Amino acid sequence: MRKIRDLLKRRDGFTLLELLMVVIIVGILAALALPVYTGMVERARSAEAVTMLGTIKTAMEVYWLQGNTYVGTTIVPGGNTGTIGIDIPADNSTLWNYILGSTDADTFAVTATRSTLSRGDGTTIRLQYRHSTHAAVWDGTHPGVPRFAG
Repeated sequence: MRKIRDLLKRRDGFTLLELLMVVIIVGILAALALPVYTGMVERARSAEAVTMLGTIKTAMEVYWLQGNTYVGTTIVPGGNTGTIGIDIPADNSTLWNYILGSTDADTFAVTATRSTLSRGDGTTIRLQYRHSTHAAVWDGTHPGVPRFAG
């Protein structure tokens, strides 16, 4: 009889207050971690655009070596290599849309704009390159714009 009474008095488990404290602590940790996670995801997404812009820059340099001009260059999304010979992902299959423009024989600019596929808000990453000075300028409205030249 005594053992049964001891078992009934013994209370294993957590009180409501202890559970509430755990939920509050987990909530605080989640609130702190979410902005960091979101920022890391955006940096990873911008890496796709920066890599593709660098690939386009390299292809443009090869094009320039063949004809001493950037005029007439094109990129065509979706399986067509355009005049610079690289395949740009189709507009509806990537996080970014790419637009190439050459202002003169010595300068070109290529812009990556967030696509609607990624719920893009129209932010951009842009690379402008001048062959005569080998100067690359990165700019745009996306927080993942590189802060370096090259």
